[in-house]
Amino acid sequence: MTLLDLSEENLRYAESKAAEQGVRLTACHGNALELSAFSDGEFDAVFLRGPLYHLLEEAERRCALNEAVRVLKSGGILVCSFILSFAQVIYAMRERPSTILEEGSKAWMSAAAKGESISFAPFDFTFAYETTVQDACALIASNSDLKLRSMFSQEGILAPYCARLAEMPEQQRLAWYEYSLALCDKPEYLSHAEHLAVIAEKL
Repeated sequence: MTLLDLSEENLRYAESKAAEQGVRLTACHGNALELSAFSDGEFDAVFLRGPLYHLLEEAERRCALNEAVRVLKSGGILVCSFILSFAQVIYAMRERPSTILEEGSKAWMSAAAKGESISFAPFDFTFAYETTVQDACALIASNSDLKLRSMFSQEGILAPYCARLAEMPEQQRLAWYEYSLALCDKPEYLSHAEHLAVIAEKL
């Protein structure tokens, strides 16, 4: 397993955790926009996580995607993670309900209500690009070497209810998890979570 990250501290932490678990890990300091340290078709699978929501410009997101595809073998699997445009509404409703009355929240709440992608700095988080399901699919489709295989909402429909779930008896909580899991890849429920995972295959 090879891990590439922009943060050297993240790499040190990952190396220590891998050592604790007996996992063989090669940690590389680098930037997802430029993977020249790796050969074409070097990996069986690539996970592209933070870059697609920390890179604010579409050209940079496409560059990171194209580099990930370049180092992926033909027939290899690419897993991409996105923050959805409704994520901050869910977070605000769950953690900071007074947000709805704050003047500074109107722009991103309006964008979420209209189903628009937006770049902004939510609460105490760094600047982020938050996308719609449609725009995430359009990014994947921008690379002709990729075939979309599946999508699922990472938290599922239960994203707003973390505290409530923690209070439930185990049997009840597990039943809700099973219900959410059954819906997590249904198109009509994809936007009901904070994160979207998109799985594609390199042709």
